[in-house]
Amino acid sequence: MSLPAIAAPATVAASIEDAPLKSLDILVTIIAQKLKKPAKEVPLTKSIKDLVGGKSTLQNEILGDLGQEFSSAPEKGEELPLEELGTALGVGFSGNLGKYTTGLISRLIGGKMPGGFNLSAIKSHLSKSWGLGPQRADGVLLRGTTMEPPKRLGSEAEAEAPAPLPEPSPES
Repeated sequence: MSLPAIAAPATVAASIEDAPLKSLDILVTIIAQKLKKPAKEVPLTKSIKDLVGGKSTLQNEILGDLGQEFSSAPEKGEELPLEELGTALGVGFSGNLGKYTTGLISRLIGGKMPGGFNLSAIKSHLSKSWGLGPQRADGVLLRGTTMEPPKRLGSEAEAEAPAPLPEPSPES
């Protein structure tokens, strides 16, 4: 069964108010990427310790990545529910991508996007087609790191095509 596609706007999109990234969004994305899960499957009521299921190496990797991304992390942050940890990480947070997330996005673009479809081209497309400012575009790219295509996209048109909608669940 083929998936329905989201229709792309036919004209230049109206601008959407730009908004900085939230520390919780970055936290969830880093964890989802490490756990190889969609971000929507990362429960905000659980802690990093709960989510890694006793894998101390994975827990330490996540904490190290958060250390690269945020200026300070609370003591025993791995034991806090993600909502609380996200709030704590937000203290002094600029709302911009950090070292770790910038690297994730670079790896996504370098490994999965067609040649020539670089960060500048992607942000231009998101601005013209969807009305997204630079910070919202960063948010889209950040979330994209948790939904990478299985292989490199073959063309710019394929990269610009809207993502297919997910299959409806049986209870829908």
